[in-house]
Amino acid sequence: MKRLHLDTIHDFSERELLVIRQEVDNRKKRAATSWLLWFFLGNFGAHYLYLGHYMTGFIRLFGIPIAAIVAVIVGSAATQPQNGDIEGSLASFGASWGIFWAIFALWLIWWVIDIFLISGMLKDNELKVQEEVMDELRALRQVSHPPYYQYQGYQQTGVGTGQPTQHMPQQPVYQCPSCGVPVAFGAMFCGSCRTQLNWPTR
Repeated sequence: MKRLHLDTIHDFSERELLVIRQEVDNRKKRAATSWLLWFFLGNFGAHYLYLGHYMTGFIRLFGIPIAAIVAVIVGSAATQPQNGDIEGSLASFGASWGIFWAIFALWLIWWVIDIFLISGMLKDNELKVQEEVMDELRALRQVSHPPYYQYQGYQQTGVGTGQPTQHMPQQPVYQCPSCGVPVAFGAMFCGSCRTQLNWPTR
């Protein structure tokens, strides 16, 4: 992942940051795919649709057919006084063809400009996916999780004092169910991953 927002990175534990990086890497759009779509189908907006810019993608997709229709209508209107003879038909065809290629030239210029825009669109997609993953983690934190505890064996008392040796169980060690970090009894949130803890009533 390229970067994390500085105002939110401190909200997550190291384990959560690792999960965020992995999820973002799995979900984000691939640069190689974007460039291939731009090269082969760029004039039809395939790379825009792939990167989630649907409005621009549909404009590019239907732009060339619309340009052809506009060229025919404008070319016919421009040569209307000569309509009905061969010379007028040729003039109409020439005008329509010229208008179409003028619009298509603009489309090609736009296609070349996309070389400088694709990197930014890839970064925007990565940051969008990053925010989605962070929001999912924050939503999971809203659910209370009961902590669990483990006994770490027994401790010996009275050794070397002349008193009978006794084996007393150690105090339970409470751990966060999300990250496994020890938590104090009664804590509302894990100090590491900020998971909300739900202590069972006795």
